[in-house]
Amino acid sequence: MKKIWLSLVIAFLYGLGMYAEGYFPNNSVFPVLNTVSDNPEFTVCGINTTYEHDGKRVYTSDVIRICKFGEMTTFDIKHSGSSTSYVSFNYVTYNKSNFSNEWNHGSQATQFAFHPGGMANVNYSDSESPLTVPMYAFTYNFASNDFNLVNLADNSVVATLYNGDILSSVFLTVFAGKDRNTPDIIVIAGKDKYTIYGTFVENGSSGVRQIFSSDKEPTYFGINGQKYDDPQPGLNIVVDGNKTKKIVVK
Repeated sequence: MKKIWLSLVIAFLYGLGMYAEGYFPNNSVFPVLNTVSDNPEFTVCGINTTYEHDGKRVYTSDVIRICKFGEMTTFDIKHSGSSTSYVSFNYVTYNKSNFSNEWNHGSQATQFAFHPGGMANVNYSDSESPLTVPMYAFTYNFASNDFNLVNLADNSVVATLYNGDILSSVFLTVFAGKDRNTPDIIVIAGKDKYTIYGTFVENGSSGVRQIFSSDKEPTYFGINGQKYDDPQPGLNIVVDGNKTKKIVVK
């Protein structure tokens, strides 16, 4: 009996691999935590760029295939802009005892899509389509350097969170609220600063607002007054907001 079950598991995994492999190059599968039903949801993405921010790996993909296991329902979503890609992020769920209407709890994963919280007027019921309820993602435009939160139902921009080169400089984390009605927190850790956004709902529409930002990027000067974007070897004078200090770079 164990051999039969093992054969079935291997066949399923092989079939899933073939299922994904037939559509995109450089296939990778990412979970969707805090699903809206008892059936698992995941995304299959064709990875086209990988970069690291302080040892944390980030991926970009031109296409997201949303999969819901059970009916094996799938949806391909591609951004219309040729220079725009979806960006992976770290998703962290709230750890609490399970009560009615709460999300899954106590987990974190690298994802390409998530169901946002803070939407009390949305019916989070099981359905054939994961997009029946809101599903969000993040995109980066390599031409304009805009980093956006988008609604995957139509790729509409919910908010522009960052403008600048993200390669090797930005890492994104979404902290889920404790339940589906509680807003999420979005944290962007960038070069020399970080910004925190809170999701909110007004008049039935969703969006985000900045609720905290660390000091702006500091300015570096050499001992002779030369201005630099980054600290240089030797003695540097650092002006950070209304604070000035000296640092030595070896």
